[in-house]
Amino acid sequence: LFKWVPARFKFLRSGATELSHCQRIVRELALGNPQVRFQLKHEGRTLGSWITSNRKDRLLECLKVSWKPLEFRARRDDIELEAFFSPFDERIARTELFLFINGRPVRNRPFLSAIRSVFLEHFGPTYEPVGVCYLDIRKDWVDVNVHPQKWEVRCLQQESIYQWLLATFREQLGMAPRSSTFAVPSASFSSAPRSRVQSMLRFVAQTSTVLICEEDSGLLMAD
Repeated sequence: LFKWVPARFKFLRSGATELSHCQRIVRELALGNPQVRFQLKHEGRTLGSWITSNRKDRLLECLKVSWKPLEFRARRDDIELEAFFSPFDERIARTELFLFINGRPVRNRPFLSAIRSVFLEHFGPTYEPVGVCYLDIRKDWVDVNVHPQKWEVRCLQQESIYQWLLATFREQLGMAPRSSTFAVPSASFSSAPRSRVQSMLRFVAQTSTVLICEEDSGLLMAD
């Protein structure tokens, strides 16, 4: 695209690097627009084809996973939420968390933080969600002109939406089966009165400085 434009040409990386950027962008477009079929070709080879027509199937197709996602849906006034995340018992090497607002892939830090915070509270520090969150918001509530590349957006009533996301995920996770038992090594409790922790601990909650777990004999708190 920029071959004959010197101001841009000097910023291009290797062919493989630029191709990987193209693949990432097309995949994000496919994730955000399941009503459209996408096919990516390079030098006569088909690198990707995304043809499913709903958000859930498009997620599984784009991320190439076989797990059954945790599903979240909610509506409030002029906001609608639909999200799909990996189940707790799936151990996934990569951490990919996508956020779409009105079909646009964005990097809204508060909203992504809300998702990660709730999953941390519910499943504990060993879990990092993989998946996608779709937010459909009134178009006049979304400002897409806060970043040169349009990756970041700002929303009207952003704090209210943030709190609503927290409450929605907390409520719906509370109704889902909870499988959050994990082993905590005794070294992490070196300053506790007990000399050794040998039983399995069940994660309960985490504040800014304290990890709270339970075992058969009671609660344990680690600073």
